[in-house]
Amino acid sequence: LLSRLRELNVMHVFGIPGDYVLPFFDELLDAPHGVDHVMPCNELNGTYMADGYAKRVGYGAMAATFGPGCLSATNGVAGAYADDVPIILICGTPSTGVLAEPTDRLLHHAIGTNFEAYLEMFRPITIQSRRIARAEDAAELIDEMLETSWKMKKPCYLEIPYDLQTAQIAVPAAPLNLSSASAGPRLEGALGRAEGLTECVLALVSQLGASCASTFGCKDGSFESSEQSVGIYSGLMSKDFTRLAIEGKGPSHVALAVGMTNNEFDTGVFTSQMGKNNLIAISHNQVIINGDVYRDVSMVDFLPGLLEACKLMSPVEPLRPQAPLFHYDSSVQITPSMADLTIDRMMLMFSHYFQCGDVLFGDAGGMI
Repeated sequence: LLSRLRELNVMHVFGIPGDYVLPFFDELLDAPHGVDHVMPCNELNGTYMADGYAKRVGYGAMAATFGPGCLSATNGVAGAYADDVPIILICGTPSTGVLAEPTDRLLHHAIGTNFEAYLEMFRPITIQSRRIARAEDAAELIDEMLETSWKMKKPCYLEIPYDLQTAQIAVPAAPLNLSSASAGPRLEGALGRAEGLTECVLALVSQLGASCASTFGCKDGSFESSEQSVGIYSGLMSKDFTRLAIEGKGPSHVALAVGMTNNEFDTGVFTSQMGKNNLIAISHNQVIINGDVYRDVSMVDFLPGLLEACKLMSPVEPLRPQAPLFHYDSSVQITPSMADLTIDRMMLMFSHYFQCGDVLFGDAGGMI
């Protein structure tokens, strides 16, 4: 499992030890596998850390014990499911003998004698919720779960019984099959960021002479700093210039939405007028062209192919902003005073304080 996580660029596993998962942590802490342990304050924090880690490197992992350990992680897992973030929650459970035999005896951390309860709880908020029942099935099950989670950009939940956590198993020689994994940045959408397609998308923008925008849910400096950026698109909540550039008019206007979620944030509370005609919408594993759905087409395959095809076209002059986009300029001086702290003043102060490369975290509601 740890070797496979290494293939997904996971060099750190977040987790809190507990009695049912101690053999796994012994291996995590002591074995020479190249994966380090990071101790969070609690399981919920650790799962959110795995979520953030996945957004930076492509995949994240959290480990916890049976019962309150994995239950404390449910909010973080559910959030990862809602936001298309691939992580794995590894849960140590009682041994296979205990799980397999009906009993009236109560074990700590268990919900009565229902040992399937946690698997059932995680099914609606994961792409797979499974348990390793036999050591000989472990390798295939682990590979299938990680590949599915990675490709679909959804979290998964894996239970490993106490007596199987350090079992010796045959390891497949072939690496994980990630060839059709789909994710990546966007012209104006929020999904994907993990496949390193930013340069491909920006090259596509340049080749087409296209205007580009981000949405509220995916503010991205790569696009906002582009000379062809027209700002942040959010339906009728956008600046008029931005909205007209993205929604466009006439048969020659084609919009390309890469990973746009179409939620209330990205559509300006569903006021977007992009429609279906003259729209190519690219998501993780499908492409929609003028309303026609093409399934099992991955973003990571489609975008480079589209770029190559567009190289046969002559670039057109892009639509340029007629006025500076809305921003706070650090060249504007601020004078200390006891005046009320307004949003404008605070943002202007931020422009003097923050440096290129700083990462900011903010609650979506407050950031509006």
